[in-house]
Amino acid sequence: MNSWIALFSTLLSLQLARPLRWDLDASPVTVVSGPTVLHADVFTQWGGHTFPYLVEGEEHLYWSGLEAYEGPALLGSVPKPGVAGEAVVARIPLEGAFRRANPPQVVRTPDEHLHVFLVTRSLDDESGDIHYWRTERPGDVTSLVDRSELMPKTRFAQFTIRQNVGVSRDGRRIVFCNLTDFVDGKHLMNMPLVWIGEREGEDFRFAEPVVYGEQTSFFYPQVAATDEGPVLLGAVDRDPNRNAELVHLDWSGRVLSWVALPGIEGESWAFDMQPLDSKDWSRLAIARLTMPEAGTERGLEFWIYDTKTRRLEARNRFAADHATERSFASAGKFWMQDGAAPLFLNEPGSHRIVAWGGPLLEESGNAVLHPLPRTTAATIGYGGIRSLFFPSILQGSVPDTTSLRPVAADLSRPGIDRERDGDRCAFLLWWLRRDGTGRVGD
Repeated sequence: MNSWIALFSTLLSLQLARPLRWDLDASPVTVVSGPTVLHADVFTQWGGHTFPYLVEGEEHLYWSGLEAYEGPALLGSVPKPGVAGEAVVARIPLEGAFRRANPPQVVRTPDEHLHVFLVTRSLDDESGDIHYWRTERPGDVTSLVDRSELMPKTRFAQFTIRQNVGVSRDGRRIVFCNLTDFVDGKHLMNMPLVWIGEREGEDFRFAEPVVYGEQTSFFYPQVAATDEGPVLLGAVDRDPNRNAELVHLDWSGRVLSWVALPGIEGESWAFDMQPLDSKDWSRLAIARLTMPEAGTERGLEFWIYDTKTRRLEARNRFAADHATERSFASAGKFWMQDGAAPLFLNEPGSHRIVAWGGPLLEESGNAVLHPLPRTTAATIGYGGIRSLFFPSILQGSVPDTTSLRPVAADLSRPGIDRERDGDRCAFLLWWLRRDGTGRVGD
């Protein structure tokens, strides 16, 4: 496997973690507005460290969530700055009784149609069903039509609520991945499946799903529908025999390349994957968090995968002592802009949003962390940030051409008793600008 050559040639550099520096006075990011409440009371955005619940269109921002663990599911739209109109929140129609669901996964195609995917689990939690809707009118979240019959579910019929979806740059192909609980001839839990679909009219019609990996105990995949085929990047649990894996398929579902990122004794999370160039998705940036079982160090690693050469290369690594710099390397998202250095946004210690600057994807250099104003949970009246959401072109969001981008987070509501009330959060939105001006810090 040619990926291994590049992988191991750079492992030594990853052992040497770069130092970090906090900068409270100058930042590449300015908070333009917010926080704005998208929804005051939602069930926590489950899996938000990985899954996208925020998609940016030409004139509107779209978001999804759940009112409760057992539904109903929500789909919202908000006019972008300078666009007239009102915010809209619609309930997604679901028939029959079910025990639980996941927040819907949403992709946008260039014609501004939304394609919405959701899995519901049966009342006995023994089986799950996949639902697919498309907007009848472009951008209208109140006009969903059920197109679930376009996803074959005869060979595999039991699914989990862990899923992700990606759409190609031209909006003609789509990749949906999930886990099945049943394979013909043998009963196996958590077998990863991929559905590949092509646009027919306004809908996507899917081929029969393909099993593309081994049984897994943990499944939080990233999905990139590149010209060279689907790329799937997963995260795994504490099992020392398994680690984050990257699988590159062709458009028939055949495996072209498979590589496991270096393993550790502990937890390994790969929580974002983004193209370096909005017009060329052949080079994908990857962010991975490592949390060793022993000691108190946490590391944040940055990698690049090239879909043309099928090489995975380690770029830079930053580490800190979790005991003294609590959760500095928590889940986050890339902010990519053509012609500009990448930024990385996360929420260290679940208290406030931070922008990472510096040579993140270079082989040397130090990261600088910039806390953003008006994002500290306690200052704005909430208990803590649960997850961070940022629009991705891999789900059909428009590329960043104006330096203005939204970021959202689900924050714990004060006074909520989890045992009594469930995991209740508020879903908040900020608009950020990359301009390098403005003082930061609350």
